[in-house]
Amino acid sequence: MDTNERTVQLKTSVASSGNNKEIVHIGFKPMGDTIPTAEDYGTQGEENKQKLNAFLKYMKSVDEQFFKWLEADAQNAILFTNNPVKALKTAIPGFDETILNNLSKDMLR
Repeated sequence: MDTNERTVQLKTSVASSGNNKEIVHIGFKPMGDTIPTAEDYGTQGEENKQKLNAFLKYMKSVDEQFFKWLEADAQNAILFTNNPVKALKTAIPGFDETILNNLSKDMLR
């Protein structure tokens, strides 16, 4: 599958200094054919690598279903931008939220 052709784009604005609004463009692409690894993100420590790799493998398993949901309606892209966990739970019935509990901010460098 050529994922280079599939992109969901969202045009929105964000507040900047002095209550000015800046126009931004956000693009979402599916994961593609290759599952990234913890090493791709510079993750250190075997336990952290295992947790991140399990997360990435799970996300790859739901990627196509999620991306079809994302493409279906602009409101879905807005929800994902504002609340990714809620979007995943909405798009993927039975989304295994416990996979997120194993992640920590310090895993990525």
